[in-house]
Formats: sequence, structure tokens, C-alpha cells
Amino acid sequence: MCRALAGAPRAAHRGGMRLHLRPRLALLSGFAELLWGARCPGCGRAGWMLCPDCRDVLGAAPRMCAPRAGGPSSWALGPYAGALRELVLAMKRDGHRHVATAAGEALGNAALPALLPRGGRVALVPVPGRRTRPAGRHTDPVRTLARSAATVARSRGCAVRVADVLRFRRVPRDQVGLSAAERGANLRGTMTLKGAGRRLARGRDPDVRVVLVDDVVTTGATLREAARALHGGGFDSCGAVVVAERM
Repeated sequence: MCRALAGAPRAAHRGGMRLHLRPRLALLSGFAELLWGARCPGCGRAGWMLCPDCRDVLGAAPRMCAPRAGGPSSWALGPYAGALRELVLAMKRDGHRHVATAAGEALGNAALPALLPRGGRVALVPVPGRRTRPAGRHTDPVRTLARSAATVARSRGCAVRVADVLRFRRVPRDQVGLSAAERGANLRGTMTLKGAGRRLARGRDPDVRVVLVDDVVTTGATLREAARALHGGGFDSCGAVVVAERM
């Protein structure tokens, strides 16, 4: 049984910890600014790899996303705006792995239990990346999100593992500027199960719930295609968790 919703509210716990951590974080921040010119990718504050205020943005109570036709029910940490938008861009465009790790921790701590309040065993399936960035750049923040979420959820009593079972059979073109209908057509039929995923599906436990993980939901076309590929391979998808919802 997942215990993530039991006990004192997370915000209160985080606030108590912050009293002890802030002086140390401030000291580390000074060193970071001195040595590397570090700035928080969410708000630009000097000296922070990720400042306390932007960590709070990630730690906000999750929200259920507006329904997308044909897509799984989804939960997000917040709207794709302000500091949260900048944090998503930092991990997607600039390869900030520590931002993806922190966002994944937030998903495992809040959004995943909200989607699955009864607990049970969960398989987190990261939506595959399109690998459009140069070689050598961290290109798969969604996989980092899933791994980080699973680690935190397990620490809170959830039986969670990452099942990296999806891949692109053909890479769709860039989605920027496409309408909802064009996004759906662009992605339709592009995903399939990996070989390991097909073997896992044949021996799957029906009591294990499958949850998709992605960075942003816009029209829902990506999650819809991922769910289609899972269903076609013999999996049941019960929902999705994302960092941000584009309204």
C-alpha cells in the first residue's frame, strides 16, 4: 500500500526542513556563484543550481489535467508558465539533469500518489524521446523523470519500478506550430513496444498498473499514441503524470 498520502502534509515537512537547510544552501550558493557563475534555471537567481523558491514550484500540490480526447487521465505539477515553464525548458532544451531529477522527485512524491491513491504495484513507462539534440548532450529527461519518481515513490512505500518498454518505430516531425489534429496525425502509429516490452507483456501481472511519464502535455497526442502502443502490446494504461500542462 502506498503511504504517500498519509501523515503530515508534505509542505509542512518541507518547511521544517528548510529552516535547517537554508543557511547551508546559502553557503553552497555563494561557492557556486564564485566558482561557476551558477544561476537558477527557473528564475535566474545568481548562485543557485535550483533555488528554494523554484523547488517550491516543483513541490506544489499536483493538479488533474483537463481531459484530452482519447488520452489517459493525467496529473501535472502545474501549468506550463512562469518558473515551471523555464524549468521544463532547462531540462528539455539545455540538458539540466538536476532539474529533471528534482521534477521527478516531485512527481513521485505528489502526482503519482494522487493518481493512484489506493497504492498497489506500479510500472512507470517513460514516453520515448525523439533524440533531436547533438550527440553527447543529455537527451532523455523523461527517462530521468521516471527513474527519479520511482526512487522517491519507493521510499514512501509504493511498489514502483520503471518499465522502459516504448520506442519510436519512426521519428515524427517537430510538433512546434502544429494544430491538435496535425499533432495527432503526426504521431499516429509512430510508437511500438521494444522487444523486452513484448516479452514483459506476455508474462505481465494484471495487478500491476501502468502509468506513463512525460514532461509536458499539450493536446494529449503524445500520451494518446503511447497508450495506444501499450494497449496494442497487451498492457493496460491507467493514467499519466507530467511536469506541466500547456493550457
